[in-house]
Amino acid sequence: MAQNLRVSRLNDGTIIPRVKSDSVWDFNPQIAYCWYNNDSIFNAKIYGSLYNYYTVSSGLLCPVGWHVPNDSEWTTLVNFLGGSEKAGGKLKDYYTSYWNGPNVCLSNDFGFSALPGGRRTSYLGKFRDIRDSGYWWESTYKNSNIAYSRATFNSMAIVYVV
Repeated sequence: MAQNLRVSRLNDGTIIPRVKSDSVWDFNPQIAYCWYNNDSIFNAKIYGSLYNYYTVSSGLLCPVGWHVPNDSEWTTLVNFLGGSEKAGGKLKDYYTSYWNGPNVCLSNDFGFSALPGGRRTSYLGKFRDIRDSGYWWESTYKNSNIAYSRATFNSMAIVYVV
């Protein structure tokens, strides 16, 4: 894929409800999506949509033939790029206008074009970190209501498991 998802339906045609309210996002055990700060004009176009755990765990988020990568697939990519200490820089988009400074160690060597779309926390449903960090879900789960994700940050080249 060449960009972050911005779909409003699962690949079986099910509508994904858009959730604006922080408290509904926090306590909603159903599939949902939003745009950072509920801004569809700028944030949806640049950074794509934010999806909750339940949407990712449905297994139907990506287009048919695609899937959310699991921990093993992420680990293979990170190792190929030189390990977690270097991989973030090799994945980050080099257009500095999308990242807050200092956006260090960026090269986008492999066309991944990681953007700092931030996140919406599962606790209190608050928006955090746009232009500072990018987060990508894994299909590997910590427990019955949370999955792992990978993250990279403006101030370093590291890819973290979150």
